[in-house]
Amino acid sequence: MENIFYIYLFMEFTDTILAQVTPVGKSGVAVLRVSGSYSKEVAFHLLNKIPKIRYAEYLPFYDSGNKIIDQGIALFFSAPNSLTGEDILELQCHGSLVVIDLLIEHILSLSIVRMAEPGEFLKRAFLNDKIDLIQAEAISDLINADSIKVARLAMNSFKGLFSNRVNIVMSKLKNIRVYIEAHIDFLHDDYISLNFIDEINSLIDEINDIKHSSYDGSVLREGIKFVFSGFPNVGKSTLFNLLSGNDISIVSDIPGTTRDILREYINIDHLSLHIVDTAGLNDSDDEIEKIGIDRAWIELKGADHIFFVIDNNIIKNKSLLFDYLSLIKNKTFSSIPITIVNNKIDLLNKSPCIESINSYPIIYLSALTGNGICLLKKYIKNIIKTSRNIEGNFLARRRHLDILEKSLKYLNNAKYYLSSNYSLELLAEELRNAYQILGRINGIFTSEELFNNIFSDFCIGK
Repeated sequence: MENIFYIYLFMEFTDTILAQVTPVGKSGVAVLRVSGSYSKEVAFHLLNKIPKIRYAEYLPFYDSGNKIIDQGIALFFSAPNSLTGEDILELQCHGSLVVIDLLIEHILSLSIVRMAEPGEFLKRAFLNDKIDLIQAEAISDLINADSIKVARLAMNSFKGLFSNRVNIVMSKLKNIRVYIEAHIDFLHDDYISLNFIDEINSLIDEINDIKHSSYDGSVLREGIKFVFSGFPNVGKSTLFNLLSGNDISIVSDIPGTTRDILREYINIDHLSLHIVDTAGLNDSDDEIEKIGIDRAWIELKGADHIFFVIDNNIIKNKSLLFDYLSLIKNKTFSSIPITIVNNKIDLLNKSPCIESINSYPIIYLSALTGNGICLLKKYIKNIIKTSRNIEGNFLARRRHLDILEKSLKYLNNAKYYLSSNYSLELLAEELRNAYQILGRINGIFTSEELFNNIFSDFCIGK
């Protein structure tokens, strides 16, 4: 694996760590794991021997007075052929709370051992080049899978299907970079064959294909993300509360009440979805409200489906409505579906229904009376059921989609510089940016914050 961020570049693990792998509580069997350079010393301390490598041995576990605490299975894995790439000792004992505590206490009596942090075993596996970041995330997804399809796709990611596709693109990109940077260093001119445009176009096509698969995987993993947007004081927060079943969002007659992003994961007839309430879109002079509006735009860009909420006054001003819908399409991905929700039909004496206006579906309802909410839920259910027909090849996350989108931006810039005869240094810089941003997917290049966030999501013992 190439450069991992500098904090870990030359880091050596001197600590030997211990954790209970199985859930805390009484059970028939519990598993303890020790990893690190002093695992052999722990084995002698507890077993009076080192078990035969990669063999299960039924042995007594001794305390400091050489009295038997328990008797169970011991396995020893020698570095680098182990989960973490370090020496590992695994102990399978009876799942008594007393037995487990005695074993942990006895092992920790060696000053060379400490309790592991959440996700630390997999963190060491990553840093010792046993898995990449995509595979680490796949293990988390497999543990948290809520369906057979998600579990199978998580296993595909763990087996390297996603990683391999990213690595192939990075390898091709690296070859182009090497040629161009050598040209800059040794030939000292800005002429280079336009044939490289075809190669860059090929990379763009490959990344778009990966992005499409990643989007499918993201939807399957996280559920459809519905974002409620619109003008101030049209009833977005009331709809959000009705769907979530809680009074989460503050509701008032004062425009601009919602200033921050509110999120809820909910189920409609056992179908999972993610709903987001955002600040009303307007040209506000209030600095705090402006921040909320900026955040609303960020959420709109990451939406799978947008519900643009209006009231009876807005529907009368169609030019304003379609100006904002065009603005949303221009500032987000134009392929994101938009459904108009006309709230407050109780003031129109109109029945709930679904119609169409300028090719946009429009749902008429009243959040105040609840009339039409069932129609909205049915509409959402149909969208989710359609999404469940997505097959997908592997699981992915929103961060993967963001990275792929940024890499495409850099490659399109590179193509422009090449076709317009700009300085080769500019071309090389955009290619370098594309390479490094792609490396954040599998962890070749990453930040300490992202790194720690991913592994802290695991329980102690993983």
